[in-house]
Amino acid sequence: MQVEVKMFMKFRKYLPPDSKNDMAVITLEEGATLLDLRAALGIPPDEHGGTVIDGVAYPEDSVHKLKDGDSVGFFASVAGG
Repeated sequence: MQVEVKMFMKFRKYLPPDSKNDMAVITLEEGATLLDLRAALGIPPDEHGGTVIDGVAYPEDSVHKLKDGDSVGFFASVAGG
């Protein structure tokens, strides 16, 4: 299956070299989870931030199963005060 990945801020460094516009299409095994996608992109477990799948926020350690055609965004957490 294929998922579209969009990276923001500090996560851009994990995009494959042939990516354009901070986006890439990643091929994964059927039944892959968000954690599997993070591993495939080389995002270390201690690299924290936010994750959105098709417009819905998920914890970065989610075992949510992805499906073909999902759009996944990774972004740095924003703190305010």
